[in-house]
Amino acid sequence: MTVWCVPPRQKLHCELPWDCAACVGSYLSTADITVAEIARAFEPAVFDFLWRGIAVAAAAKVSPWGWAARNTVSQPMVHRKGAGLLAKELLRDIRKLRSSFAIVSDTYLSGIDTLSFSCLRVSPPARDLDSPMEVSEHWESREPDESQEDVRQVSGTDAVHLAIGAFLGQALGVGVHMVCKVGCIKESCCLRIEATDHKRESGCRMSIAFAPFTGRCLLKYADCPLVQFANVLPPLSSGEGQACGEAVDVWVKVATNGDILFLRRGPDGPLEQSGLFPHEALPRSVKEFHAAIEVRNTELVGPATVSITHAGAELPPLLLGEGLSSMDFCATWYMEGDHQ
Repeated sequence: MTVWCVPPRQKLHCELPWDCAACVGSYLSTADITVAEIARAFEPAVFDFLWRGIAVAAAAKVSPWGWAARNTVSQPMVHRKGAGLLAKELLRDIRKLRSSFAIVSDTYLSGIDTLSFSCLRVSPPARDLDSPMEVSEHWESREPDESQEDVRQVSGTDAVHLAIGAFLGQALGVGVHMVCKVGCIKESCCLRIEATDHKRESGCRMSIAFAPFTGRCLLKYADCPLVQFANVLPPLSSGEGQACGEAVDVWVKVATNGDILFLRRGPDGPLEQSGLFPHEALPRSVKEFHAAIEVRNTELVGPATVSITHAGAELPPLLLGEGLSSMDFCATWYMEGDHQ
């Protein structure tokens, strides 16, 4: 007769922590592990192993943009004592990066400045400002270092990306708030989605930008210098009926299959949707999607502020409750300059 002796519970945890952790971790969610850790249900080494596994899995599912985000996401998670604390810090950093812009460097336009990790100020070129009021607005809250010359390009077109994107097969939902107190934004600030291959920054295959104040979508493929546009929504109008507005909320939703949907809500207005840009129009080499703010500061009269209000796999629940469009774009596409 074989007699099986069950070791004491404490001894079992000391000898087989990893087998126990692997078994338990396959059934517990992040919230469950948090509760179990508070209750001290297992030894600290078990939780270190579980948190490390969660952090490694989370880092593998995000697509970073820029060297800072890449360094954060790719930091090694070595299995050792205290690894659970490092894993939690990585999860916190990834959560923060989702709602952050990539670092603005000297390669960006001189009129683009970061007010915080999730807020940009876009200013018109100083040479285009004529009235004292506009000049005052342009330099408000700025403290330039006169000992250093700003060598960045004064005007043109640029894009500031969010630090975290999504792989093809993953959903992405991003929302921003745009406001301009002096003049109109028009198409100076657009919410853009870039479809890239595995090279990310250098591998952009297609970009589609939505200008919420004019209601136009601007489409550009990497192998074509021409820009296409479509009037997918009516412009937000001022009293004179011109495309204008002080503030607007705009969102973009990328579905798991690659369909792209833009949404807009003006001041005290209803939720408006662009219709789906179908995934069949994407280049076959597309592997990732990255949200960005497209900037044309030459069209600005006064400074504009763009803030990230939402970033994640889905849109905010309030928007989902209003129902999302399943209809494709119904607007006609034109080449830039052919039709206004």
